[in-house]
Amino acid sequence: MLKTLRFLMISIMLVLGLAVVALFWARSNGLLPGQDQRLETNQGPLRFGEPFSLISHTGAPITDSAMDGKPFAVFFGFTSCPEVCPTTLYDVDRWMTLADPSGDTLEGFFVTIDPERDDAEILNSYVTYFSDRITGITGEPKKVWALADSWAVAYEKRYYTDDPSDGYDINHTASVFLVDAQGNFRGTISYGASDDIAVGKLKNLL
Repeated sequence: MLKTLRFLMISIMLVLGLAVVALFWARSNGLLPGQDQRLETNQGPLRFGEPFSLISHTGAPITDSAMDGKPFAVFFGFTSCPEVCPTTLYDVDRWMTLADPSGDTLEGFFVTIDPERDDAEILNSYVTYFSDRITGITGEPKKVWALADSWAVAYEKRYYTDDPSDGYDINHTASVFLVDAQGNFRGTISYGASDDIAVGKLKNLL
């Protein structure tokens, strides 16, 4: 009898533990019905970014006002990126189409963290290859890096050899940042996220 009770208690504890883990996973990935992912602080909704005046991939001036009034996804990367950036741009375009087929609501932005090499012409060829729904952003390096810093993006230039002329790669934050129409930060989509999770998070912005 004692062994049976002990077995039942252990089984109940395991079930409860699994339920808590499942609930935490669902909440963190925005899968709970009606869940509002808005992140709050003691000072109100969490916000990232700062005012900027840069250049879009079309060569036209672009400011932070381009991000006003509509929910958007923004990703920081560079055109020479071997895997993460092209994969993410392809995925974001597909996710946005699934979440907002009409293309009337969701905006997408790709900010280069390599403005020394990624001018508007290069960025235009790169971004438009993957999507006609995503706006590329480049400009004066110091201003671009200041924008990346204001989003708490980590990036580090890594030279291939001791000779800088041999070129470099850049390690950087690989997450896609999500912001609602009121400018409130609503979480991220991690690199490699499934379509269900990513599209669900984008739909939560609408």
